Amino acid sequence: VIPIVPNVKGQVVEVPIEGIQTVHEGDVLFKIDPTPYQFQVDQLQASIDQAEAQETLAEIEVKRTTGLVRSSAGSQSQLDQWNAQLASIKASIASLNAQMGNAQWQLDETVVRAPYEGFVFNLQLRPGNYVTTMPVASSMSFVSSEEKLVLASFSQSAIRYMNVGDPVEMVFRTVPGKVFAG
Repeated sequence: VIPIVPNVKGQVVEVPIEGIQTVHEGDVLFKIDPTPYQFQVDQLQASIDQAEAQETLAEIEVKRTTGLVRSSAGSQSQLDQWNAQLASIKASIASLNAQMGNAQWQLDETVVRAPYEGFVFNLQLRPGNYVTTMPVASSMSFVSSEEKLVLASFSQSAIRYMNVGDPVEMVFRTVPGKVFAG
């Protein structure tokens, strides 16, 4: 049983599944409002575009000042300043790109998907609910159908006759008349 806790917080806008519905790995369990995360991606993209324009200007100025220094019409200190500014802008672009990677990841995480094939139970989530990244109270639980396990409780006196690997036969009240081997 896997408690489903999103990697980002926000208001739920869609829950396309129902409880005890079989889902496949990657199916959408619910969607969180992507608006604030899209704003962050857009803002970072604008900052990257602005920094790239500054980089182009700095490259032009470095080239221009290099020519002036060669012809003794410009100062070396001015060329050094432009080179330093160009290096600073390149570092800023690298930092913004790293932030963009994180912002894009957060935007992608607004769509919560099934981790495996299985089904959801204890589905209490509805559009309008607010979900957080805290695993205190998950809004749904997921049961993987990868392994078929049966949990049973036995008395102390009966358990002493059982060993790991022993063959078993099981019957269930919900399936009368059928015996399952394991």
